[in-house]
Amino acid sequence: MLVLKDPATGSSELAYVHRALEQGELVVVPTDTVYGLAALASDEAAVRRMYECKGRDVTQPTAVVFSSIGQLQSELPELGVRATWAVHSLLPGPWTLVLDNPGDRWTWLTGGEAGPIGVRVPAGAVDLPPIAATSANVAGETTAAQLSQLDPALVDQVSCAIDRGVLPPEGESTVLDLVAWSRGEGDVRVLRDTSGRAGQALAVLADAP
Repeated sequence: MLVLKDPATGSSELAYVHRALEQGELVVVPTDTVYGLAALASDEAAVRRMYECKGRDVTQPTAVVFSSIGQLQSELPELGVRATWAVHSLLPGPWTLVLDNPGDRWTWLTGGEAGPIGVRVPAGAVDLPPIAATSANVAGETTAAQLSQLDPALVDQVSCAIDRGVLPPEGESTVLDLVAWSRGEGDVRVLRDTSGRAGQALAVLADAP
């Protein structure tokens, strides 16, 4: 696994990561929570390798990580008014938002069937194309806040990793299901909140139009 020190936009090192993704390779990237194991979101074969490498059940959804809100909206132009408002109000940040997916994109990330999709725009996101990303650990094992914590079995399957040092200790992103809420048919569902930050998001969403 080639380790690259947090490459700048436009650098040859970042171009190397882009090429690795485009060639179907797996990479490790930093987020604002934990290091993620990633594949190009549009490459179904690479995503399936990512699942296999992690030992993740293919029926378990995986979020798409975008480098910016603009990139997210370009890839998911059908987002409704409330969903769009939530994206702009909460992102970038440590949130995974589960949203309607009217275009039925990337079904290999939504359990193999058309349905809602998780999206992320981490603070300080690396300038990459949309990637499918899950925590960089073998399923059931501890997440990695620094590259030295990566499981050797996982390292052997990865082309390269971007090193941002030790990440903040808050843990994984908080996952919020906004599907019913965005349709005006129900409340926000908190699917994961290991860091106890869901209240912050719920307070923001309470002011939605």
